[in-house]
Order: sequence, then structure tokens, then C-alpha cells
Amino acid sequence: MTKVLLMPYSYGMTNTHTKVQWDGEIQNTCTCTKYDPIKEEFTDEPSDYCDGSCWDDTLHLFQCEIKSWWDGNPTDNWRVNGLPLWNRSVSGEFTAKNIPDFIRGITVNAEWRLRYKLENEVLHCHLSHHDVPTGRSYTVHYGTDNGDE
Repeated sequence: MTKVLLMPYSYGMTNTHTKVQWDGEIQNTCTCTKYDPIKEEFTDEPSDYCDGSCWDDTLHLFQCEIKSWWDGNPTDNWRVNGLPLWNRSVSGEFTAKNIPDFIRGITVNAEWRLRYKLENEVLHCHLSHHDVPTGRSYTVHYGTDNGDE
């Protein structure tokens, strides 16, 4: 069994002095920890064995968190506005028919931590990675229907 980090998170934004209550947090690194069957909880002690299921668990829990929003998109197209890279932010559309492809479209090819909050039809994100260690915020929306079937 593995421990997965997915929990509410408050983040103080220094430029506005307000707090955002994030719906959850995921990261693409995980550490398998030992499970204590007597206490029925995970410990902080690293496990001698790790089968990689913590990433699958993370994706599944994220999918459950955004299910109604995901199901509300009439297409497989998504628009990201302001994804933080090392020297700039980028915006654009991508296609994702599943959660792993969606995660690839809204993150970077590095170790990262993503905090998120759903508001109406917008996924508000705050991504931290080695080039943006304190993180930067951006949004994800339903994409446009480009007529491709």
C-alpha cells in the first residue's frame, strides 16, 4: 500500500494578502511508505518495496476530484492560460481524452507540485517546479470545438 498526497491546501498570496483555499494538491513524485495495520494508517517510514502504484492512485484521486467538470466538457479539447515555464508563461489548446494526457497538457516535463481549485467551469492551478520553485498560477478551461471528429 502507498500513501498519496491529495488534500486541501491554503496558500497565502503575497501580492494580494488573501488566501486561496485549494481543493487539492498533487505531485508527480511519490514515496512509498510503510502501512501500519494496527493503527490503520501510513507511517513516514519509507517502504522496502514500491510498485509505483502511488502515481496511479494520484491520477485516480485527481480524476475523482474533477469528474463533474471533466464530464461537462463537450469536446476533448482544453485551453491552458499562463502555464509557467522557466522564462515565460505560455497559453494554448491541447487535446486530452484521459487524465494522464490532461496532466501532461497542464504541467511540465520535470518534477512538479500542482495545487488546484475548481470554480464553475475553470480549473485554477498553481504549479511549482525547479524553474518556478515558489510557483505561479494559471487557469485551464474547456477548449473550442475545432470541428474534428
